[in-house]
Amino acid sequence: MAYKRQISLKDLHVAVLTEGSDIKGGTPVYDSPKKINGAISASSSVNQSEEAYYSDDSVEEVHVAVNSMTFEVEISNLSIEERALLLGQKTVGAMAAGNKDDVAPEVWVGFRSKRTDGSYRYVSLPKCKFSVPAEAYATEAESATAQTITLTCNALPLLSNGNYKITLDDSGELTEGQEQAKTNWFKTPVIDTI
Repeated sequence: MAYKRQISLKDLHVAVLTEGSDIKGGTPVYDSPKKINGAISASSSVNQSEEAYYSDDSVEEVHVAVNSMTFEVEISNLSIEERALLLGQKTVGAMAAGNKDDVAPEVWVGFRSKRTDGSYRYVSLPKCKFSVPAEAYATEAESATAQTITLTCNALPLLSNGNYKITLDDSGELTEGQEQAKTNWFKTPVIDTI
């Protein structure tokens, strides 16, 4: 089997998770996804705990539990509307106010990445909460240095099904449900395998 490398990042979307809709055994409810322009790069790492259990003077078993996943995405900039959407900031027209009492909403994050064979990997993070990003500014000297923003969120397991990440590779044979999920990936948040 030949492995295909990821060579792009595109179509970053988010959708607000309706507060209180993610309950054990239920089905989370989301607003319509909105595109976030200017995606440059993304990375993730799983935060997990490990506990070793001993007997007869040796390790008998190691229990690993996923707690959350940290997701970072570098973007060109963050619009006023996106500050309200992702960070919970109050906005009026062309102004946003970052306030000590802001509460970022929980959101679904979806994107896709082209692979070396021309196929795509689709990624869905069903429940994320972004933190306020650092921002940098620099004087324009002989040449301008463009500044970007890196957003960081905790991707949490859904209470409804425990999923914190869904991945679909369209290079393989897809079921009818998977083909439909791929077609609607940026219209309806994907929260489970099909």
